[in-house]
Amino acid sequence: MLNSTERLFAAEASSSVCRQLYEKRLAEINGELRRLEQARAFLEERLELEEAKADFSRPVGIPLAALNWLVCPDCRESLVLESDQIRSGQIISGALTCPHCGRVLPVEEGILMVSPPRTPTRTFPPSTALSIRPISL
Repeated sequence: MLNSTERLFAAEASSSVCRQLYEKRLAEINGELRRLEQARAFLEERLELEEAKADFSRPVGIPLAALNWLVCPDCRESLVLESDQIRSGQIISGALTCPHCGRVLPVEEGILMVSPPRTPTRTFPPSTALSIRPISL
């Protein structure tokens, strides 16, 4: 039979062993939390990359609805679509043609290629034009 002093030492030893077990388990859990946090950060980064890829994989072009607002830069008449490729309601390649004056505006990789009008839309009277005279040194 154990006397009171022996029981006290046994209880302290048992308490010390329990404390060590708890500390060991806490360290394991903290390590697992760090590992899970790293895995979470990795997965969030991969999801962001996948979303960015998805944004680039969607066709980018001229919305078909924009045809109502586009006009010929020369004569201001409506344009007719002659498209090679339309995806997801977007004009990817082709041309917009003016049936009135014959101007052709190509669409390449979803971009409308517009050059300046063939005829100036606004002229200035000669009196407002700047005159440049050479300066002799």
